[in-house]
Amino acid sequence: MPSLTNFEQVLGCVFASYLLIKFGRKTILQLGTFLEGIACGLILIGFLVKDQREQVGQVFVMVGLFMFMAAFGLSLGPVVWLYIPEIVQPKIIPYSTASNWISASIVIILFPIIT
Repeated sequence: MPSLTNFEQVLGCVFASYLLIKFGRKTILQLGTFLEGIACGLILIGFLVKDQREQVGQVFVMVGLFMFMAAFGLSLGPVVWLYIPEIVQPKIIPYSTASNWISASIVIILFPIIT
């Protein structure tokens, strides 16, 4: 399963480079964020339905997770890394990268394990 999501991320990044040229950053970021919101809604529905019908809930959660990963791989994942050097001074870029990694680490450490 992890290799499938990793492949999905790589494919999304490659496809995002084409979409950036064709549609621009703003459109890609807006569409990606919208699709990620829909994916989070599917995950929510999956957890709510899971108590009554476990199989249906699992399908909603898995579809939502794959949809979220695909939307992230097409938009917020690669576009933000391309956008940061354009809006901050070069001497601040290492601090921006460090804050991104530290914030991601804090979220991973503090997020409860869902079983």
